[in-house]
Amino acid sequence: MKNKYLIYVATPAITLATLGVIMASSVSASTAIETQNPMQNLVNAIAQKFNINPVDVQKVFDEQKSQMQVKMQEKFTDKIKQAVASGKLTQDQANKVIAKRADLESKELDFKNSLNGKTKSEIKSMRKTQMTELKQWSDDNNIPMKYLLIGGPRGERGHMKTGFGDKN
Repeated sequence: MKNKYLIYVATPAITLATLGVIMASSVSASTAIETQNPMQNLVNAIAQKFNINPVDVQKVFDEQKSQMQVKMQEKFTDKIKQAVASGKLTQDQANKVIAKRADLESKELDFKNSLNGKTKSEIKSMRKTQMTELKQWSDDNNIPMKYLLIGGPRGERGHMKTGFGDKN
């Protein structure tokens, strides 16, 4: 009689415990996937589709990203040089813009990390604060914002701001 009782009680308990472990593992795995590099899913999909080592695919992504960053930096530098040559910026202002841009880039990763766990509303507020501070710096140094946003944030219609339109 005791054996039958154990079977009726223990089997469902073991089944529930097993399901709990499986569910916890899948939640943990999906959370880990979500916190990975956003491109990691694409890297893994390409690697799997073409039976390539994911590390090799990631190297290609990293090389392409690096090349894009170099091109964007060159574009930025060229535009700043053109602004000085055409008298739109002084060399002192250009130096300040270059230094500010480098400072912003060095702090961007920390800023992005500070967004983890924040709501969309909190993120929007933090970005707005960041832009307000940048605008204040721009005003304090008598430098139009457009020179800081070359290849930077998107405009209100989602188009990349080039930094050299008629508007600030």
